[in-house]
Amino acid sequence: MSFEMMSKQKNNLQLQTFYALVSQTLIPMILMHFPSIILLVSTILDFDLGHISSIVSVTFALFPALDPLPVMLIIQNYRGTLFNVVSTPVNIFVRRITII
Repeated sequence: MSFEMMSKQKNNLQLQTFYALVSQTLIPMILMHFPSIILLVSTILDFDLGHISSIVSVTFALFPALDPLPVMLIIQNYRGTLFNVVSTPVNIFVRRITII
């Protein structure tokens, strides 16, 4: 491989990693920090949110499931492997019986 080709691949991977890190920064802010701040401020201002306050616990529960998704979907090598694994039928539990 030439030096120029390696440089393009390196830059492409760095750009993908940057987008993955930005999305992994935004997900905690949206799912954890903003709802917590809204809940805290509403408590300080004595404002009753009612059933809306239960959304905070739902967003806290969604965070661990959604946080690794950007890395798996944005970085090209991970995305390709993920789609190959998902699209390939799994024959581990299927036993073929052959009659002699």
